[in-house]
Amino acid sequence: MFLGPHYALVLSEKSFTKELKRLGIQPEDRPDYRPKQDATCYWLENDRGQPCYIVALRNWHGKDPVEVAALLVHEATHIKQRVMSVIGEDEPSAEFEAYMMQNIAGNLMQSFVAQTGGKNEKK
Repeated sequence: MFLGPHYALVLSEKSFTKELKRLGIQPEDRPDYRPKQDATCYWLENDRGQPCYIVALRNWHGKDPVEVAALLVHEATHIKQRVMSVIGEDEPSAEFEAYMMQNIAGNLMQSFVAQTGGKNEKK
């Protein structure tokens, strides 16, 4: 059974660093946070050699909720593309691909709501 990779959403540099530590990513292997981009998907391997993806969402305070959702779908697409490449799936069925996108994007959106309490006010 393929359970898929670990992926997580972080909303600050502090939570990014905390997630890297939790995953066992060694300090010398940790990527820069790159705060100029609104969203970034980091492709990493944990200390057990397993693929991990961290989506960093920045500058989200006060953004239209649809824009936030669109950013998360965009980054979910990168996760899906990378997973397809890793498992050697060059031509997934349309339904498999749609369910995979629904699952990844939905999980990222649920994480966003859980971390923000559903509030998206300006700082």
